[in-house]
Amino acid sequence: MSQGGLLVTVGICIKNASLTHREKPIFSHLNLTVPAGKWVAILGPGCIGKSAFLRMIAGLSNPDEKVFYQLSTDNNEPIAGQATLMSSADRLRSWLTVLDNATLCLQLHD
Repeated sequence: MSQGGLLVTVGICIKNASLTHREKPIFSHLNLTVPAGKWVAILGPGCIGKSAFLRMIAGLSNPDEKVFYQLSTDNNEPIAGQATLMSSADRLRSWLTVLDNATLCLQLHD
């Protein structure tokens, strides 16, 4: 999130999350807390549900995905408007660093 051109981080807490994609369970009973300012890597082979998980957090799940979760933020504001999801299909810039790609949304919103 950007406030006056500054990057503001927000912590999230996910409780009892489950995700099913095309009737195939991806995970259930997932609990995850990510404090503000911390980075988390989601690793795994292709087509395992990494992007579906990120879409779930951002509230952008596909119609063929069934999701259930309780999401809270450390500032008690909805995650919408505080997060941007940009997948590799959105054409990340290969010449930029990971941090520059992660903060690209700030440049696009200005």
